[in-house]
Amino acid sequence: MSLIAVLGDVHGNIEALDAVLADIGRRNVDGIYCLGDIVGYGPNPNECVDVFRNFDIGCVAGNHDLTSVDLFDVRYVNPDAQKAFAWTNKVLTQVNKDFLYTRQTSLVAYGMFLVHGSPSNPTEEYVFAKDITEDFLGSIHEKILVTAHTHVPFVKHVGERLAVNPGSVGQPRDRNNAASYAVIDTERMEAQVTRLSYDIASVVRKIEKAGLPKALGKRLYFAN
Repeated sequence: MSLIAVLGDVHGNIEALDAVLADIGRRNVDGIYCLGDIVGYGPNPNECVDVFRNFDIGCVAGNHDLTSVDLFDVRYVNPDAQKAFAWTNKVLTQVNKDFLYTRQTSLVAYGMFLVHGSPSNPTEEYVFAKDITEDFLGSIHEKILVTAHTHVPFVKHVGERLAVNPGSVGQPRDRNNAASYAVIDTERMEAQVTRLSYDIASVVRKIEKAGLPKALGKRLYFAN
């Protein structure tokens, strides 16, 4: 039996990440994988990247990771996101920029295809549970698809295949403000999403102290 913890969309929220990793540490998992967007929006981008870089956790690239490094096409996002990208780019260390920019856009491990977005558009396409069909899964060889990006968790079986979105560690958007991650049993083809409370108020204070848009802090409470 292989139990694999999957998480994503940390978005610079070290309080939420610490809560999730502490919970994972109490489980007997065989591996941990990150589905990208380690940074963006939140006030602790370097601390979050340091965790994945120092512990050599397998990570794929997310759109916020790449954009925070090169600021490419940042003008096409909303003003709050533009400010967050610019601030994150300014404070990220070069070693952490290099780490983010050199992540692969997908990984295959333990019979899983791991990606931030979709197999055809790894960093940009949103995939919801309703999108998961036999035809959709036909684009990969693996029996399990693990995706992120929407910040909305789901576990869906399609025939003998499984699709999982672990939700967002640092900025949930499903009206539940608890940090989210998933553990997948790759042999039994089962997955469980876990939600954890953390100190949102502390993150909000740091967002405001950094001069980031206050709306990014308020959003953590309402998870929308």
